[in-house]
Amino acid sequence: MPFPDSHPEQRNAIRRRLLRARRGVDDVTRQAFRAATVEFACTDARIRRARSVAVYSAMPTEAPTDALIRTLWQQGKRVYLPTVRGRRMRFVRHTPGAPLFRRGLGMHEPRGRWLPSSRQLDVVFLPLAGFDLHGNRLGLGGGYYDRALAACRTRRSWRRPRLIGLAFTVQGVDQLPAAVHDVPLHAVVTELGSIEFPVSG
Repeated sequence: MPFPDSHPEQRNAIRRRLLRARRGVDDVTRQAFRAATVEFACTDARIRRARSVAVYSAMPTEAPTDALIRTLWQQGKRVYLPTVRGRRMRFVRHTPGAPLFRRGLGMHEPRGRWLPSSRQLDVVFLPLAGFDLHGNRLGLGGGYYDRALAACRTRRSWRRPRLIGLAFTVQGVDQLPAAVHDVPLHAVVTELGSIEFPVSG
């Protein structure tokens, strides 16, 4: 059960452990992960129906997204990447060949007009430090995705966007100490395939 973030030390300790595990992932596993994301994008019916999809431009230790982004473009989807200004994250459309610009957080971001609302997206692929078997996601601690998707979380029946975490299996645990502001995942994709979670809506 989620609780107010009154246990930051516990969450930070888990985050540090899982990020160490993520840094230790080898090239063979990373290549298997790329193949798994492509297969997921090509076979999952809800991804194939989606028209607007947000992904992230992966930093060196994150689960890679280059193959996934190419596949989504080939499927004719509108692809959006996150951009951060202050404490706020928005999503900007990214087209093949367009330059990306490095920001202070280490992210590579597009430039352009952002979407007025994350509700206009059909799917969001999210990076993470860790996930559990109940669909809880542990981020890096900045809360950017939680704030960007907060309006979706308050809906009685959440139909879009569908939230899919991208992670290696070493980032999975049985149970995370979820906080009330955390946005749950609908699914996660790892190098071994996808896991669906029972999210309302």
